[in-house]
Amino acid sequence: IGLLNSFPVGKVEQYNLRPLTFQEFIYASEESALIKAFDSQASTPAAHNKLMDKLTDYFFTGGMPEAVAAWYQYKESSILERVDKVSKIYADLVAGYRRDFGKYAGKVDATLIESVFNSIPTQLSLVVDESVKRFKFKNVHERKSRYSDFETAIHWLKCCRLALANYPIEGQPKAPLAAYKKENMVKLFLFDIGLLNHMLGSSYKEIKQQHYEYKGYIAENFVQQELTAMGIDPSYSWNDARAEIEFLLTMNDGDIVPVEVKSGKRTRAKSLASYIEKCKPSKTFKLAGTQGSPALEQTNIVMPLYFTQYLPLD
Repeated sequence: IGLLNSFPVGKVEQYNLRPLTFQEFIYASEESALIKAFDSQASTPAAHNKLMDKLTDYFFTGGMPEAVAAWYQYKESSILERVDKVSKIYADLVAGYRRDFGKYAGKVDATLIESVFNSIPTQLSLVVDESVKRFKFKNVHERKSRYSDFETAIHWLKCCRLALANYPIEGQPKAPLAAYKKENMVKLFLFDIGLLNHMLGSSYKEIKQQHYEYKGYIAENFVQQELTAMGIDPSYSWNDARAEIEFLLTMNDGDIVPVEVKSGKRTRAKSLASYIEKCKPSKTFKLAGTQGSPALEQTNIVMPLYFTQYLPLD
C-alpha cells in the first residue's frame, strides 16, 4: 500500500495479514490426528503432551509463513538443518525491517524507531516470573527519556503492526476500556513470537528444555499475538498495588473478565484472587501449561495456553 501513489477509496476491501496463529501452525503440519485433537479441544494427556510439544516448536518458528513452510518442508532433515533454515529466514527479516525504517519512516526519526524496536525484546526478557511491565523510555535512546520523545516512533511501529500494544487499567475496570487507557502507560510486545526469540538469541534447544516452565514473557507475547489475531487490538491489562492481571476481555454483553497467564504448571495466582475480591467478575480465565479445568467448571476456568483462541467472548 505504501508504494501506491493513489488509493481507490471505497473500492478496495482491506485485510490485515498477520503471522500464522498456532491453529494455522497446527494445520500446516498436515498431521490429521493432531489437527483433530486441536479442533475438538481434546483434553487427554496424550493430546496435551503433543500440543505442548508443538507449542514450543511454534515459540521457535513463530508464524511467519516462510519460516513455517521451511520448518515443515525440512521435517525429514536433521533438527540442526531445520533450525538453521528458520534462523536464516528471521535474520533476513530483521535486516529487512531495519532497512525499511530508514526507507519508509518519513518524518519520523528512523533511529528512534529502531531503538524502540530493539528495546521491546530486551525489556520483555527482563521479566521471568512476573507479569510484563510497562515499556520504560529511559535508556532506550540517547538523551531521550519521556513518552513524548518516543510517541511518534511507537505509533509508527503499531501502525506497521510490528509492535502490539497493551494498556494497563487501574481501579475498577469499566466498558469501554479504551476510555480509561493512558497512552504513556503502555506495554509493548513484538508481533511474532519467533521473531522475539530470534532477536533474543534463544536457541531451539533452550526453548524445548524449558517445556512447561518457559519464561513468562514468552507466554504473554504468545497470548497477545493470539488475541490480536482474534481482533482484540489493542489489548488491556489491570494493575493495583502489587497485583497484576495480564489481560482483560470485554464480553459481548459488556461484562469484563480477567485472563491470568501462568507460564508453567503452577496455577495459584494471588493477583487473580485480589482481582476477584476487588472487582467481583462473573467469571475468570487462567491460561497455563496444564490440561485445564473440567468442562463443567463455569466460573473459574483454567485452559491450556495453546487454546487461547478458544477464549469465549459471549
